[in-house]
Amino acid sequence: MNGKWKLRLLAIPAMLSLTGAIAAAPPPTSQPLECMQRFKLKEFMIGSWWSVSGDEEAVQLYRDCGFNVDLQSCRYELRKDDQLRVAEKYGLKVMIDTIVAWPPGEKAHWAMLDELKWLDKQYGDHPAVIGFLINDNCNIDLRTQAVAKYLLENAPELMAWVSMNPNPIAQAKIAEALPIITSQNYPFLYDFGGPEPQKRIAFCNSLERDRDHVNRHNMCMWSFVNTAFPSSLEIGQKEETQRVSASQTRFQVHASVAYGAQGIPYFMYWHALANDAGPTDLYWAAQESNRYVGAVAGPRVLGHRSIGVFHSGSEQPAGAWTPGPGEFVESMTEGVLAGVLVPEKEFVTRQNKPDCLMVVDKRTVKSNEKEPGPRRIQIRFRPGVERVEEMLPNSLVRTHDLAKSREISLAPLKAGGGVLLYLEVKEHGFATEEPVGSVWTLPHVWKFAKDPDDAGVSRKWFEPSFSDANWADVRDNVGFGWEGQGFPGYTGFGWYRQKIQVPADLNRKHLYLVFEAVDEETWVYIDGEAVFEHTCKTTKLPPAQIWSKPFAFDARSWLEPGKESVLAVRVFNVSAQGGIYVPVHLVATDKELNDEQLLDLIQLETQ
Repeated sequence: MNGKWKLRLLAIPAMLSLTGAIAAAPPPTSQPLECMQRFKLKEFMIGSWWSVSGDEEAVQLYRDCGFNVDLQSCRYELRKDDQLRVAEKYGLKVMIDTIVAWPPGEKAHWAMLDELKWLDKQYGDHPAVIGFLINDNCNIDLRTQAVAKYLLENAPELMAWVSMNPNPIAQAKIAEALPIITSQNYPFLYDFGGPEPQKRIAFCNSLERDRDHVNRHNMCMWSFVNTAFPSSLEIGQKEETQRVSASQTRFQVHASVAYGAQGIPYFMYWHALANDAGPTDLYWAAQESNRYVGAVAGPRVLGHRSIGVFHSGSEQPAGAWTPGPGEFVESMTEGVLAGVLVPEKEFVTRQNKPDCLMVVDKRTVKSNEKEPGPRRIQIRFRPGVERVEEMLPNSLVRTHDLAKSREISLAPLKAGGGVLLYLEVKEHGFATEEPVGSVWTLPHVWKFAKDPDDAGVSRKWFEPSFSDANWADVRDNVGFGWEGQGFPGYTGFGWYRQKIQVPADLNRKHLYLVFEAVDEETWVYIDGEAVFEHTCKTTKLPPAQIWSKPFAFDARSWLEPGKESVLAVRVFNVSAQGGIYVPVHLVATDKELNDEQLLDLIQLETQ
């Protein structure tokens, strides 16, 4: 660090051209989500991997970029005491990385339980320490579960964090010990040459999956922002093409807030935002976004749930809401997303009265392209939205009175930029009723066989008369599919069969067969008849998304309460683990329910 870097102040774009009352914003009063309230960290988290060492000048530069947590430092072999002292001096919290060399000089590994206990004893009481990174890019193995359980029972104020778990449904089973879901989705660099709309959709699809998951399982989402590859050797490109652009950085940060993130970890800070010479050009874009989210938006959306995200124009990610007549947002400028955020209490009681809308400009360009200039965003609200407070940088607020016009024009936003709107709402249309019905979970043991030649259909493995006596026994409640149950490394077609006796008390108008998830494509047969297909073709989802997508259908025409039936499920998987890895349910109701309502009812009845 050469000491020549200078900090820049945030400016309010085109402030002199704004109309409407501008005043100081009132202080926020939000609290963390219920699942996060026991932890020492009470703020919206903004941190980074590959961050800083104990050097005070470097730490100050990191803190001035708007980061409040160091996610990577303080490994066992580093000088923790000095690093913690410097972190505390500059108001930084620390997540201790537990990938250790134990003892020093041995091969690095994630801390075992005894090692974690030692780290907790040495550093857990330090005021700067908020928790431990206990695993990365992994399934929730027994070691991870043991470490998380120890912290829950012995140091509940400290977080146990897994920075990437490819199986969030399995993590939900131990959500009390591991409440934070974090996905590493990096389309802006790993698809560097691809079209921008494709990358934005991929990023939002990942956010939508995690948003739906944390809402259903009372968990919290931290959303990774990718800024650079860790090494030019990894992609064989020159240094200048390894970083994302300013607009891509801003978009990732603000879109994450719109989808309900309560924290934003970067990958990475060092080399991408700063190096030995000081801050890079990208530093200033990250600083602008981090300071706005950290000081303005984050404290106000803390403890909020995103119930849906509007997208204007033809670029529609999975689950997107479309503005239109009668909708909460009737129209928006082309190429904009707006996340509807409600306090957790409103979400739990199903009243869903929103008080925040995070608006994001979706324009992004590659790092070797010219950034577009700022633009104004127009939004038209439905009747019932009476007042909007536009939360400007530097903790100022601009008020829009919708009694005069339901359409407002926002201060100019940079490409990828975002702004939080505080809402005064009388009518909104988001309230929902608690679903009513009966839930029966199918037996967890299935008969299973591989089908590498895809011969099962021609051999009629779906017929009730077919004998599966020689097939293997596998379970659907262990959090992983056939790979972890005797079929390691196998990809391709596989078949599940089970005889079920539908309980007589499920004799209702609708009888839904509900799969919480199947990895990946699925064909369902009942008593020899093909009745439902959940495939990439029918859902238009790629394998990377369909494997965790719940699905259901009304099976009342094929299943008779009190009668035995044969259920056969054909699965096709192209990578990693495959098959049925979470329980399957029957839900009996007299009222039609959608997938979200069915999953809510299952959650209520099986907790």
